Amino acid sequence: MVDLAALIPRFFALTHVALNGTPLAWAPYESLRYRDPQWFQTPGTPTLYYRIGLRWMGLVPVPVAAGNLRLTGLVAPRALVREDQQLEVPDSYTNRLVAVSTGLVLLTREHLVEEGLRHVAEGLGISAPQAAAGAVA
Repeated sequence: MVDLAALIPRFFALTHVALNGTPLAWAPYESLRYRDPQWFQTPGTPTLYYRIGLRWMGLVPVPVAAGNLRLTGLVAPRALVREDQQLEVPDSYTNRLVAVSTGLVLLTREHLVEEGLRHVAEGLGISAPQAAAGAVA
């Protein structure tokens, strides 16, 4: 198991895992025992990764050889403690931040649920959920 918080300072969210250039699929921790009752000990070439809480990540089957593990994710920004410091945001995040912010305003201030969810989902790069019929904002 890998302690993500110790490995990656300010770790926030894991979005992609690859071993030697091959993407690994995420598997819910709780489902692994149904795939293989000895999943925690079975050696082999990993094809899956799992998470335990926000901090821990493991590979299944357990790796038998060293490899190049590439983790992609989000980290929290550095703490701003001086008035002259500025938040560093990569240019590639600008459109996503605007979309999520717009969606949150639409949801909370304008009570436009479907439009707000669409903007948030666009910013996060996921499919927008459909609002339940008759939902009250």
